[in-house]
Amino acid sequence: MMKSVKAMKRVKITTLILSLLMIIGINTTYASSVETLAISSSSITPDGGSKYGKDSATCVKNLSLYREYYKQWKTSKYKDDAIAESMVKPWTWCFYNCPSVSKNMYAHGIRIVQWEIKQAKAAGDTTRQNLLVDTLLNIYTQQMATYVNDPKNPNGKLIGKQAQLLAKYRKNDIKGYYQLFDSSVALMGTKSDPSILKGYFWATEKYVSKKYAPRDLVFDNYIKIMDIIEYNYNNCDTTSLTDPKKLKKAKRQCTNFNVVEAYLEKRIENYATCEKLVKYYTPKQEESPNDVELAKKIVKFFEMRKCTDSDIYYKALGKVHAESPSAESALSMGNMAMKRKQYAKAKPYLIQATELFSDSVANKKGAAYLLLAEDLRNLKQYSAARTAALNSLKYKPNEGMAYVIIGDMYVSSAKDCQESGINIAYWAAADKYQKAINISNDEKVKKIARQRLANIAKSYPIKTDLFMRNWTVGQSMQVGGWINETTTVRARK
Repeated sequence: MMKSVKAMKRVKITTLILSLLMIIGINTTYASSVETLAISSSSITPDGGSKYGKDSATCVKNLSLYREYYKQWKTSKYKDDAIAESMVKPWTWCFYNCPSVSKNMYAHGIRIVQWEIKQAKAAGDTTRQNLLVDTLLNIYTQQMATYVNDPKNPNGKLIGKQAQLLAKYRKNDIKGYYQLFDSSVALMGTKSDPSILKGYFWATEKYVSKKYAPRDLVFDNYIKIMDIIEYNYNNCDTTSLTDPKKLKKAKRQCTNFNVVEAYLEKRIENYATCEKLVKYYTPKQEESPNDVELAKKIVKFFEMRKCTDSDIYYKALGKVHAESPSAESALSMGNMAMKRKQYAKAKPYLIQATELFSDSVANKKGAAYLLLAEDLRNLKQYSAARTAALNSLKYKPNEGMAYVIIGDMYVSSAKDCQESGINIAYWAAADKYQKAINISNDEKVKKIARQRLANIAKSYPIKTDLFMRNWTVGQSMQVGGWINETTTVRARK
């Protein structure tokens, strides 16, 4: 925004430049066009509160002329240069003298001035090009001043368009367009357009490459943009819309966010492979081990990049959790401890996670109970582990792994629960594996359960062994010990 204001000030010298150009005889046709289109907000006549300005008759006349010319130009697919040239003067008069007469005048003006820039470029007139670029930026500045807090064209949106134009026509003005992109995203937040987000990250890379900011800015803005994309993904409604136009727009918007995400993922690889992140952030963490904000940044970014196996992430996560415990951080701490086979250390974190997750986030609460069940199984606290697994099913009824874990514990306890020398706990385990197959929607889980079932079936007693004990296939059998369940007698096939 600051850059566009400076641009406005530059345009004030346009008249002097034009006078000099005309005095020394340089292409007076071009000079006249520059004089017409080099707009400074200071030269716009106040409209006195009237839509049509102080000279309403002339405003209406020029508005009608420019609109008719624009309609013809549009019909020619914006290719008729003669019509475009005729349109410049009436459009400019309206812009100067009745700036409130039409919102479309601003959008049309952008196209008109870009056409003028094209003509200037073809003529090799760089001075004229620069003045016209200033004009482009000032059109949006004047639009913001004329239509304050316009809901359809809020300031943040128009500043984003200024950034795009400045990046297009003045690629070396990196500070200028980066600041505009940054202002736009700050104002628009989750309502930022995908094209602006893409331009913002592109500008961020340029800005950092010139050493105007440290590399942290790339990481910070990546996180900021990805948070906006995630929000829009979660609120992308393509199911409840019935209006074909709105549905088409929603689908296109969702697709555009997907395109920007893919672009960011490709670009961030230059900075943020797991190896590069560890190398970059380790000395920072060692230098400031108690910096909570740094720890939060490391946790957020490493999770986005799926670099959660590193020690630096574990340390940062511990710092964040100690400062502000949450269900998510407790679950992550428990998970990290389990990966390091620190099962006793993981237990309190996982219990905390099950307590902190509300019932409204059933999937997460169920996942926390399942992880707790697995941790307790590793600690050989089987009864508590079974309780945790069953609790998981309360929140995730199709979580087949809960029954797989219980079945595995029954198999591990088989020697302690024998009856007449037979591992009858295998039959109880088979019941659990079969339940896992029945309830799970995950083919991987079903496959695991089937494999477990097939493996223990090889250890069932043969029918002769059953006969010797006066047992028959299908009869009920009570399994003792901590299992304490009724199962069904089975024989090896």
